[in-house]
Amino acid sequence: MKMPRRGGAARSLAAAKSHKRLVRCLQTRVFVPELLEEPISMDQVRELADTEPMPLSLQQMRTFADGGAKLRLVSAIFLHKELQARFARAIVELSDLPLGLNDTSPIRQAIDVYRRELQWINTTKPPRNVSEDREFTDTLRQAKARGSNLVPLICYGLQQLKATDLGHSALQISSAQEDIKDRLDKFFLGRIGIRMLIGQHVESLERPGGRVHLVNVEEIVREACERARMLCVQYCGTAPPLEIHATASANTPLMYVRSHLHHMVFELVKNAMRATVEYHARLAVQIPGELNHFKQVMNPESPSLGFFLPSVEDVSGVKIFPDVSKYRLGGELPPVEIVICVGSEDLTIKVSDEGGGVPRSRWNKLWHYDYTTSSPCPPIDSNNYHSYRQHFSGGGYGLPMARLFARYFGGEITFSSLEGSGSTGFIQAHRLGTNMEVVPGHTSFSLQSLYS
Repeated sequence: MKMPRRGGAARSLAAAKSHKRLVRCLQTRVFVPELLEEPISMDQVRELADTEPMPLSLQQMRTFADGGAKLRLVSAIFLHKELQARFARAIVELSDLPLGLNDTSPIRQAIDVYRRELQWINTTKPPRNVSEDREFTDTLRQAKARGSNLVPLICYGLQQLKATDLGHSALQISSAQEDIKDRLDKFFLGRIGIRMLIGQHVESLERPGGRVHLVNVEEIVREACERARMLCVQYCGTAPPLEIHATASANTPLMYVRSHLHHMVFELVKNAMRATVEYHARLAVQIPGELNHFKQVMNPESPSLGFFLPSVEDVSGVKIFPDVSKYRLGGELPPVEIVICVGSEDLTIKVSDEGGGVPRSRWNKLWHYDYTTSSPCPPIDSNNYHSYRQHFSGGGYGLPMARLFARYFGGEITFSSLEGSGSTGFIQAHRLGTNMEVVPGHTSFSLQSLYS
């Protein structure tokens, strides 16, 4: 049966509607990665990953954010190119993880997240006007959300590897442990850079300066301490008091990223609080004389000797560290002390506790992503956007990530401990905002210099 032909006006209206649908389809194709075809090959990914990144300083990021519509388009064009290299490097670094870690389900999920983002940005053109920049920015906002929980996801992949016979055996070797730690350090540093660039472009559309501001250090420290205190009470039932000492220089303006500084302080204070509560709780329930005997402990360095060594907790029945606790005697827990000082170049924050300290043999393990003194966190996946910030302990990634946040703009976190008494951590950050990002793949990047 033949259909009646439409009149000229009807045909024109249908053509116009069809054109609008096509335009909408093309626009959706440009900005939604799920609709893209012909996945980018791994050879192309590796070629893009070899592109040298271009680090920025906080001051440069702030200039882009405050430069008006013209500079914002320059920023978008820069970001369109720069993110391709950084996404590609992230894919390569995850794909090249050793010992089969790259084949675990969590790592494959993480690789897929980055491949989708790279596929999207590689097959689009950079924004040319305000309207296109808004669409570009909205998609970047979604991309940032999709990658929110990759840190615990990847560390869960490491837990899966340790659960296998091969992984468990290999990770007993210190060189294998250091290799994985170094590789993950580079990946996570790159991830911090990706999220910083995206977050700065997204937030600068909503408020002047984006994520980079002259911040009130003492205010951030107090907010981080209160958050740590609330979580400590929630998970441990109590929390030690806090003593915050801000020197006169602490009010000096600091150009920094508020969330980065908050995270660093939170991690150190959280660990100090937990150590204090748990250490003094153990002392409070200690049975007098319980430790005054030899324990049968095989010498781990020379198991073939066939004899046992006495516990280092006592010698001839005399304890080296007396188990005296004010908490056991009904007093308050000893405080966690924080000192804030801003110098001509650096901000320094010292966090000290009386949580019993850490044996020197474990100091280096504190920076490993699989090391935790509490029960591991529950399994997660890339669609769970909330677990990362809710964990109080058990992830194993808190301190290593905090140190990378410090190092991202040339700062540092250091740690020292007096076993049997307590520990002290130092956060140091450049206050002038002139330091460039520390970005893997750049000619000036050296992992070794970070650890010296």
